[in-house]
Amino acid sequence: MVRTQWRIQLVVWTFILTLFPLSVQASDTRCFPETGQCISGAIRQYWERNGGLRVFGYPKGAQTREFVEGVPLTVQWFERDRLEIQPNGVVTAGRLGARILELTGSSWQYGPQERINGCQSFAETGHRICGEFARYWQRNGGLTRFGYPITGEFVTTIEGRTLTVQYFERRRFELHPGNQVLLGLLGNEVQAITQYYQWFYNVPSDPHMHWVSAEGPRLMAGSVPFEVRGMNYVRATGIDASRCWSLQFGADANCAWDVPAMTADLDRLRGLGVNTIRLFLNYYVFGGAVPIFDKVGQPNIALQHLEELINLANARGIYVIPVLLIDHPKHEMDPDHYASAITSHVRPLVNYFANRPGILAWDVFNEPDIGSEVDKRCWDWDNADFPECFPLAEKRMRFVEAMLREVKTRDPNRLRTT
Repeated sequence: MVRTQWRIQLVVWTFILTLFPLSVQASDTRCFPETGQCISGAIRQYWERNGGLRVFGYPKGAQTREFVEGVPLTVQWFERDRLEIQPNGVVTAGRLGARILELTGSSWQYGPQERINGCQSFAETGHRICGEFARYWQRNGGLTRFGYPITGEFVTTIEGRTLTVQYFERRRFELHPGNQVLLGLLGNEVQAITQYYQWFYNVPSDPHMHWVSAEGPRLMAGSVPFEVRGMNYVRATGIDASRCWSLQFGADANCAWDVPAMTADLDRLRGLGVNTIRLFLNYYVFGGAVPIFDKVGQPNIALQHLEELINLANARGIYVIPVLLIDHPKHEMDPDHYASAITSHVRPLVNYFANRPGILAWDVFNEPDIGSEVDKRCWDWDNADFPECFPLAEKRMRFVEAMLREVKTRDPNRLRTT
């Protein structure tokens, strides 16, 4: 009799579970009539446990797969944020503070590292947080939620209102009347700018520019083996080589910046099966003579043109290898010259383009020979008739190694070559 009752109960519970599986699944979903979008699963849990509407805003779309800093992730966009499910299943907020600065041409720079009483300083970025921003940062998740500060406080106009703001890796803090700290609508802003760029440059929404990495002796684009079929792109077709031997990115009036000619070149190269081009970045054009960014953080014309060319190439499925330090003076490779090469040229360029899948690798110095105006006897670095060549070679290699370390620090997952 007892066994019969248990059998009946099991049959009843099995029947109930069979009847209502959809209601259990549906209870995991929360929808918002304001945008017609829903949240569910791990992203819903994170959204509800970490501030909900006040912190993240409404969802702007469904969960989707995107490449984030070279890694395919499940993400969902919100008005103020992009939530990401990492490969280990942990949900994190996107680095939209850094991204919006990149998109607006004012990538963050290291701060002055000044210490002020009552403020918290961060050696990692050279910036500090003070006052209401520091209190909000400390009380609402700190480093995990917002990341490091990547600018100081400054006054700007947002949607017609003059506000004091500060950017962090993942967010923008805004000081509103009554000393109320609110989080900027970075989800809206990043998506709007990205969509504009895609329209302006005719970039497909999914250009399939997967992150290229090395697995043993093989290159992989995402999960697919990748073979470089490339060339050096020195100048556009039709440019007079006697007047302009190489691309100057608009810095030299003798070298026209001919977008239609470059577009036609890239289309022709893609048709021939080319999937990678190298671009040579002159040290003096990019920082050595003219600062890459002006005093308010706007990029110079050369950087704008470089980004334009990279976008044109990526839109056609062509990767780019930027070559740093072209024409850097070969007699300025002592340790005393490391800082100027890094701060004026290497660091701002690598920071600006860090984590973009369409860049295959950074090339530092391109075949760093030691023969030059310093001493032409050293084209053959082990010249037995001139014993100073070997120490000169060692000095240059130390210089190149210092530049490579800086590149790795700024863009750690990118391939590097020399």
